[in-house]
Amino acid sequence: MEPLASVCADASSAVVDKMNVYRLFNPSSAEHLYTSDFYEAMTIASAQGWQYEGIGFTASGSSGTPVYRLYSPACGLHLWTTDANEKRELSIAKHEWNYEGVAWFGVKGFHMRRLYDPASGQHLYTRDSNEVAELTSRCGWREEPSAGTWDTGDAHDYVPVEPTWLVSSSWGNGEQRYWIQSDGSIAKGTTLSVGGVEYVADVTGAALEKSEYDFVNTWAHRIDAYMAAYPLAGQGRNFAQAAYEHGLDPRLSAAIASLESTRGKYCFRPHNAWGWTGKSFSSWREAIWAHVRYLATSGYYGFAWGPYGRKFTERDAQTYSGGYYGVAYLERFMRDIWA
Repeated sequence: MEPLASVCADASSAVVDKMNVYRLFNPSSAEHLYTSDFYEAMTIASAQGWQYEGIGFTASGSSGTPVYRLYSPACGLHLWTTDANEKRELSIAKHEWNYEGVAWFGVKGFHMRRLYDPASGQHLYTRDSNEVAELTSRCGWREEPSAGTWDTGDAHDYVPVEPTWLVSSSWGNGEQRYWIQSDGSIAKGTTLSVGGVEYVADVTGAALEKSEYDFVNTWAHRIDAYMAAYPLAGQGRNFAQAAYEHGLDPRLSAAIASLESTRGKYCFRPHNAWGWTGKSFSSWREAIWAHVRYLATSGYYGFAWGPYGRKFTERDAQTYSGGYYGVAYLERFMRDIWA
């Protein structure tokens, strides 16, 4: 099978309002999912059992052939089509599918092919002729050449994404970190340097610090330098270790403490440096670990992915502060720790 981002030919024209479309695979149901929302792709891959496969193709966000997205609650499947009659028949006449709107717009370039598996009811969309041949000749799939397919842009002509960590257990080897590169692919079989810490990404993409010790030491030193002469001085290791365990940006909890209590100087309650209503703690260590764990596991925060781990979105910052400050204000404090 060709890689998703393999070059098929030269694209014939520039794409207006170009966007990436990401492809994911669910090993439990054998379904593929396509989304132009990188945040949706990362959220699904990190928490819902889907394997992230990278950028499948590019499309337009505003002009070209509209591609409709539908979802069937009965069978839990998605369908994408450019055929307005098919959309109308499924979502209105039969009431079996929910219409979710225009996903993207097809563009002149490479033709997408639609396959159907009668055994599972699944559809697959691909430009890869080898993938089509493999599935139709050996796996029981059949091509639907007259279905509402579309043309796409080349996956090599992608919109760069901000490199970030994906923390996922979807590959069946426990929870692992995977480094998403600017081309949307997972780094594999290479050495990475992220935030001054070195990682080794194996052939599956699972990225392990050359040592957890190096990661914690690096960030502990940075946070300790920032907290010097304040009550939270010397707590860098707790911030770093807790963030490592929960996949968060090591600066996040420390920056909130700086903003809410001037680095622990004006605490709401004993050892509560975060304006955390009703909470008191017996030590800084207990407080830091509890706060980081709360941020990571409470379910209140959606997070965005940054180069050092998960961090707040605008909505997260507004939720945490009750609308008192936004994410740009919080990130000023994070950059003071380390840019």
